[in-house]
Amino acid sequence: MRCLATLPPEQREVIVLKIWSEHTFEEIAGLMDLSPNTVAGRYRYGMEKLRACVKGKTYERLEQSALAEVDPAPAFA
Repeated sequence: MRCLATLPPEQREVIVLKIWSEHTFEEIAGLMDLSPNTVAGRYRYGMEKLRACVKGKTYERLEQSALAEVDPAPAFA
């Protein structure tokens, strides 16, 4: 949940509607008054950020679409 909270609200909302509410991109587009392609893009970029966060990396979208490498957070004792 920590990683999900770090996402921009637009990406977080699409991911929650897609995964937890099991809506299609078309349904989400109708709910949010967006195109299905915009919804799919928000989902894709949000999932990239979630994967990076879960792996202990900070996601930073650069012009070359590279991920910035950082040390993972320390483990809880």
